[in-house]
Amino acid sequence: MAYLQQIERLFYQLVGTAVFIALKTDYKELIASTLFSFATTKKRKILLKRELANFSNQLDQIIKQGIAKEWAFANIKQDNLLREGLTKYKKTLKPSKHSKHVRLKDFYRFRPCMGHC
Repeated sequence: MAYLQQIERLFYQLVGTAVFIALKTDYKELIASTLFSFATTKKRKILLKRELANFSNQLDQIIKQGIAKEWAFANIKQDNLLREGLTKYKKTLKPSKHSKHVRLKDFYRFRPCMGHC
């Protein structure tokens, strides 16, 4: 599921839960008070606080997973660009007579020789 869709789904779940908690309010209590508040009863306050903590934890996980996936994607993209660049220009790079051609994994680099080549 896409990153933004996960966040939206989580938000709408929180809204639905808050509405459900509010709908469980006693009708007489609604008539007696001028404004609705979750904090007027301890039970509603505790339920909402628990739901907000759950929302926060899940949102944190979604964000961390999204960041990890973006970094992995960017690393793959950078590796591909680097490999394309190296293979494209590898033929034009020639070591000088005072350098040694060193292979390091899949990458080539030139290391100057200090008179012992």
